[in-house]
Amino acid sequence: MNIGVIGGGAIGLLTSYYLHKKGHAVTLYVRRKEQMETIKGKRLHILPMDEKVEINTSLTNDLENQDVLIVCTKQQAVDDVIQILQDKHITCPLLFLQNGMGHIYKLQNLSNPLSVGVMEHGALRIDENTVKHTGKGKLRIAAMNMNNQELNIMKSYMNCDEFPVHIEGDWYNMLAKKLVINAVINPITALFQVKNGQVIENPFLECKAKRLCEEACLVLKLNPQKQWENVYQIAEFTKENTSSMAKDIQGKRETEVEAILGFLLHEATFDVPNIQYMYESIKAIEYSFKKEGEV
Repeated sequence: MNIGVIGGGAIGLLTSYYLHKKGHAVTLYVRRKEQMETIKGKRLHILPMDEKVEINTSLTNDLENQDVLIVCTKQQAVDDVIQILQDKHITCPLLFLQNGMGHIYKLQNLSNPLSVGVMEHGALRIDENTVKHTGKGKLRIAAMNMNNQELNIMKSYMNCDEFPVHIEGDWYNMLAKKLVINAVINPITALFQVKNGQVIENPFLECKAKRLCEEACLVLKLNPQKQWENVYQIAEFTKENTSSMAKDIQGKRETEVEAILGFLLHEATFDVPNIQYMYESIKAIEYSFKKEGEV
């Protein structure tokens, strides 16, 4: 099967490796020529297995139709990807793997068979061509306008023991549950520059986390108690990890706060003071980077 993976971040590199390992013809599309040349020259390097594999790598601007395209970029890049998909007249099935839910309305502009997913694997990009698989999980996928047959075919091609794929029946519910986790752990760890475990180990941060969880669940119409249990389990399981938003702040990069907390603020029909405060706090940090010319 010809599979294209868009995005050279941790998830894009990890996904490309496991699909290549299963025997598919994988093309990894990246934004920058420097990364493309590095992967071509040094190969894709996977830790902790310390394995190197050759992956066909091209620039995103040279995108071509595949049997399926998997979009692994951050939320900030989704607009550009959609524009390229339209400009290149890409008609193949698409799978979008992003944090947050800011992209769901943007996808309405596409006529492709669409699916979305939630990546539960832990991955850390070390450098341009190296990714560390830090925790095994599942890839959960759900159809938006894709029919069940197309979704089942996609699962059968990707699923393996080391990279299990699970089909969910309700795409909105799947993304909403993950959004609650991101809305609690990411901004707290980013603002206070702590590892994930501190969200539940520090009693003051845990109090803030519970309030964020409750507000997010009210907006998304989810059970707060059940979702807090999910947040707690993830924070405990990944306690030594640094969230993607915390890493972005450390690197003085734009975060995905708009697609996470910004989405919740957009959807809320009532006051959500804790979400509002955390959103404005992260945006204030981003603004300071822009003033310094870092973003």
